[in-house]
Amino acid sequence: MSDDVSNVGPAANDERVEGAPRFEANLDDHDCGVLIGWAWDRQRPEAALAIEVRDATGVLAVTRADGWRRDLVTAGKGNGRHGFEVRLDLAALASPTAIQLFEVGSVEPLLSVPYTLTLARGLRVTLGGIDWGRLVGEVAYEDVSAGEPVAADTPASVDERLATSRAVLIDAAGKIHARAAVTRDEADKWRFALTLPAALCSGEIQRLDVAVEGFPGAEARFVGVVPRRLGGVATLETGVDDESHVARRRYASLTRQLGRLTHRRQGAVKAMTTLHRAHQVLVNGWQGRRHFPTLSLTPERKPAVSVLLPAQGGLPRLYHTLASLALTAGTTPFEVLVIDMGERDTACASHVKGGSPWLARQAAAVCGNLRVVEALGTGERLATRVARSVDEALAEHVLWLEPGTELLEGALETLHATFSDFDQVGVVGASALEPDGRLRHAGAMVLRNGTWRRCGANEAPSLTAWSYVRRVDAALPGAVMFERRTWHSLDGVASVDEGWESLLVDLCLRAEERGWHTLHQPGAQLVALETSANARQAAPVSPSFVACWLERLSQRGVTGDEIAPVYRVLMIDAEIPRPDRSAGAYAAWQEMRLLQACGCQVSFVADSLEFADAYTRALERAGVRCFHAPEVRSLEALLREHGRDFDLIYITRFNVAEKHLAAIRQFSHARIVFNNADLHFLRELRLRLSAGDPDLSFPLAIRDRELAVMREADAVLCYSEAEQAVITSHNLRQDNLFRCPWVVEGRGARGGWSSRAGIAFLGGYRHRPNVEAVEHFVTQVMPMLREALPGVKLHLYGSDMPTSFQALASEDVVLEGYVEDVATLFDAHRLFIAPLLSGAGIKGKVLEAMSFGLPCVLTPIAAEGTGLVDGVSARIVQSPADWVAAIDELYADADRWQSLSESSLGVARTHFSFARGREQMRHILRGVGLEPPVTPRALCTRHAR
Repeated sequence: MSDDVSNVGPAANDERVEGAPRFEANLDDHDCGVLIGWAWDRQRPEAALAIEVRDATGVLAVTRADGWRRDLVTAGKGNGRHGFEVRLDLAALASPTAIQLFEVGSVEPLLSVPYTLTLARGLRVTLGGIDWGRLVGEVAYEDVSAGEPVAADTPASVDERLATSRAVLIDAAGKIHARAAVTRDEADKWRFALTLPAALCSGEIQRLDVAVEGFPGAEARFVGVVPRRLGGVATLETGVDDESHVARRRYASLTRQLGRLTHRRQGAVKAMTTLHRAHQVLVNGWQGRRHFPTLSLTPERKPAVSVLLPAQGGLPRLYHTLASLALTAGTTPFEVLVIDMGERDTACASHVKGGSPWLARQAAAVCGNLRVVEALGTGERLATRVARSVDEALAEHVLWLEPGTELLEGALETLHATFSDFDQVGVVGASALEPDGRLRHAGAMVLRNGTWRRCGANEAPSLTAWSYVRRVDAALPGAVMFERRTWHSLDGVASVDEGWESLLVDLCLRAEERGWHTLHQPGAQLVALETSANARQAAPVSPSFVACWLERLSQRGVTGDEIAPVYRVLMIDAEIPRPDRSAGAYAAWQEMRLLQACGCQVSFVADSLEFADAYTRALERAGVRCFHAPEVRSLEALLREHGRDFDLIYITRFNVAEKHLAAIRQFSHARIVFNNADLHFLRELRLRLSAGDPDLSFPLAIRDRELAVMREADAVLCYSEAEQAVITSHNLRQDNLFRCPWVVEGRGARGGWSSRAGIAFLGGYRHRPNVEAVEHFVTQVMPMLREALPGVKLHLYGSDMPTSFQALASEDVVLEGYVEDVATLFDAHRLFIAPLLSGAGIKGKVLEAMSFGLPCVLTPIAAEGTGLVDGVSARIVQSPADWVAAIDELYADADRWQSLSESSLGVARTHFSFARGREQMRHILRGVGLEPPVTPRALCTRHAR
């Protein structure tokens, strides 16, 4: 923060001056798109105001005025912690722009006179990329009216300003990381080189802006991978990136393999030798290799995958690819078939056992336990040779692996798992990377003229557009997996015989005609050993391919970077769903699956814009595109850029919805479906009534906000009939009110009454009603239960358990805490309890127990929306005495336990199945005017989480 006091008013503006306004604020300056200012509230001098920056079009940014400034203390502005700096996206602004400040939620401006921001439109900044740890670029002048650069006749006055100006590096949060002089080179061009600090060199995607001091609006944006680097002298001396994306993946493979070998009794020494050799081969590289230590692949009688590897490109490249297979071998058993392509490598013949000049024979000499598919003659067609290789494969799944590539950690298992993750999968392709980490391709889209475009070429693989499993027209050479039954049902490859790409594209298109998807799987990656010179270009025309496909392709619509779904849906929630942590997150997962099953392509963004690593990756593996920082700066910016791409926006939780409804209406024509998760004001009201608190002002205020959001939505979803009735009674409308589906698997009980012991409760303890329920049960019910059933233990499970529970723990009250797999508790205990005194919505933990056939004893609030009936499918009780009687009845009577187990499981399978949920979601879509297709072709993951 600045210490300049020139823009801070005198102490005469102190709150003690009669007639002084309550709020005082100022915008002091702007620097490279960063507004610098302060704001405070005289009536709350210790408070930090939440500030909205607006222009005539709406909200530009939101920030908090909580930065300490010495000049504010000197001028008597509260405690001095009222300063702020906030970054604006200048590219979207008109010039000049009148800027005004507002407190969030207020319509009263804080500035007596708007701040005028004038942008310099005549300067263009162009970025040249990252070179030796520096982001380099050029600054040029433009004649705004003509749109052409001006060179020799640039005004001298502007030259003088540039000569003393600097380029500034700013991250997505608005933080300035570096400044560098703009200097004129020998070619009379203004250039800069910004040194990237270590904090930005993460090896991950970064969103960085470069601005020029003194020229607001002269900016450029970099979105891409900032490589990891050693930094300092080590980098300059070696030029080696020891923490590159490939090195880290190799190390992960090595660590995993060594861990597996510690449990292996036979052949461990031989396997460890191969592992060590394979790692050294990859680290040392392939160029100039003349030494080929023997590798040995694990022999498999029943492989799950058959790897087809053409013998092409010379032995060093082929050997490198074999070494990557040896290093990355995981839990999926595989075999390798080297296809003899009739190629020789005479330069390496003397360096391998037997001295054969034929490349396929050389491969067999340097790597044990692989098979060679011999060529039948020099005239054999490529398609025929491939077909024979598929016929010789032992496994059901076949991997087409390009020589001269390095398969990265986990790729083979991930490709193989994709066939069980989705229905109707025909072909799956991995992401192919260039040596520097850029994408070579993320699949391909076939054009109407018979060529195809490589998706994502030269872009960062971590961009959200390429990070999720998605349908494509074709998988391209690299690592491509398909099932043998798919191949045989298509009668192999047709008449196309002009290279690997043509063969694969032909296979994928014919699979699509039969109803099988071709998928791009970003979780599987391989890196090419050499950079492609023409990755951006469309593939050259293949005469036989065009002859075969042109008529059918001419009927296609305009092709983008994905196969267009029937509907596109954006789901917005407070955070990334963590289904092992909360029932609400599990529900969000299922709702995305149901939307997929109705033919929708689902994208997700958290209000926090978080990237939650394993949880985000899980959604991407399920075919959901996840928008997140730093690629997305704000939800409003996302809506501004992509809002019109979506047909439906599905937003959960009223406090999230009320923040973004205005932007959704402004930047999108999508229908808005609002899922309230639970009725917040009803939950808060019950909490206060349960606690005997007479002050109901807070739940009533929540009620007004919540109902206002519902009135703005096209459809409102809730989980129980009780909440539907409450909402209808307040909003006096029910035509846009729908029951939200909840899905459970209905797995059933494993182990009967006699194999189980104890009673269990499960809940997330950041949710106050769950804490209240435990405290009530332990203090009011457990003393009586100990007398009726001595020795019976209560097991408390769940995340975020408060420290106050330590006082409740005893010999028969066991604090289990977070459980990774809920099946362990539902299969171990005899009864599940839900002693909720307050709360709203449907109780996911109760439905989970029902799906496992575990009898429940619960309160009426906990039973809302579940369909359980007292005495038939559960015991629904209220008083402590009734609790003890119900638990005693089921705990001691095996027949009664079995009856309620079967009945509750039947309710779960009837009312909460995936098929029923899909029909409910189809009904919701129809309710907002989106007719679901009869036979959806969008991806739908099979897995609930």
